Amino acid sequence: MEIVVTGRHTQIKQRFRDVVESKMNRVTAIAPDAQRVQIVLSHEGNPRQADTAKTGDAIKIRFSR
Repeated sequence: MEIVVTGRHTQIKQRFRDVVESKMNRVTAIAPDAQRVQIVLSHEGNPRQADTAKTGDAIKIRFSR
């Protein structure tokens, strides 16, 4: 399974990538035919423009077959 981790307006540390990879390897038990996982971590400095009200941080996960 291909795991793609990208950051918008933020940098992704290697430790975060390692944790995501270990967690996403368990997805194969749930969705064995998933070929790609795309994870987008975003941070918006202005809370009025952010999708989330308090911190401005959001994580979106997409699976592709």
